[in-house]
Amino acid sequence: MIIIGAGIAGLSLGWQLARRGLPPTVIDAGTIGQGASHAAAGYLQPGLDPSPVTDLEWTSLRATPGFIADLQSETGLDVDFRTDGLLRIGYAGDEAQITADHDARRAAGWQVELMDGAAARALGPGLSPEITIACWLREVSWVDGRKLCAALATAIRARGGQVLENRAALEVTSENGRVTGVNTAQGPMPASRVALAAGHAFDRIAGLPADLPASRPVRGVILTLGMPAPLFTRLIKRPDGILCPRSDGRLIVGVTRVEGDMRDYPDAASVRALLDSAIRATPALADLPLIEAVHGFRPFLPGDQLLFGASDSLAGLYLSMGHGADGYLRMAEVSRRLAEMILTPQTT
Repeated sequence: MIIIGAGIAGLSLGWQLARRGLPPTVIDAGTIGQGASHAAAGYLQPGLDPSPVTDLEWTSLRATPGFIADLQSETGLDVDFRTDGLLRIGYAGDEAQITADHDARRAAGWQVELMDGAAARALGPGLSPEITIACWLREVSWVDGRKLCAALATAIRARGGQVLENRAALEVTSENGRVTGVNTAQGPMPASRVALAAGHAFDRIAGLPADLPASRPVRGVILTLGMPAPLFTRLIKRPDGILCPRSDGRLIVGVTRVEGDMRDYPDAASVRALLDSAIRATPALADLPLIEAVHGFRPFLPGDQLLFGASDSLAGLYLSMGHGADGYLRMAEVSRRLAEMILTPQTT
């Protein structure tokens, strides 16, 4: 069993398979979790519009604490999973929008609380006096994605699987309509089953079915600040980004979202815009050190479609694609369902 892609989609699937007695080989053109999974805050917030995908996201959100607990117990590695909720903040002029969003979420069954700026500052003392309204989404959680990807790779290897870095998939090979393996720059790798969980450039791989949609990458820049003393313990959602505290003293400041921008570096204008917005929300951030600026390309598909399951046109090929910015949210449930599909004998 080969899995193409060592981001959160491929690694979570790999661990689910390894736990069920099928330790896979996970390959990646780069290093573990270095694509979109690396440039992500890792927060888990289901969609609001009723749909099968939203239902899946809620199921996955509820399954995530158990998923994380099992992984941490198995590896002894802490992945900094936090369940303190999200505080969506607004300024003068944002009140109607945030109130409407609160009302819609409450009607949909969310655990939400609307508050004024003073109450928001009581929950996050570092927040700006400009803030006039906030909504606390109690069910939102978050995880350090880099630590999570590293722990998943450790767990896969401990159960007899492999995670091979710097091994790009060049072609999925097949014969008579059935997968036979993957060709890489280091040579062929035979396999009767292959899962495609690659990132935004998956459509550069030869041999894939013609009915797969094209990649639709969405570029994002995200920053890390050092936060010696906690300014807040909840995830803060600004009108144009997020502030995500880590337990080790880092603060994640994100994130831009631009389609059609393929610059392969974090540009100065994006960094400045993120910092300006973050400092407006929390003025004390102006004195903190800037530790890192990174970028990534979120793996969207046209129409924001989500594909996971067996390929309709190539036997032995399985898909986990189109997670966009929600790979961490969906990981627990998508990986479980897809692992069971792969391991369930198919009848013809």
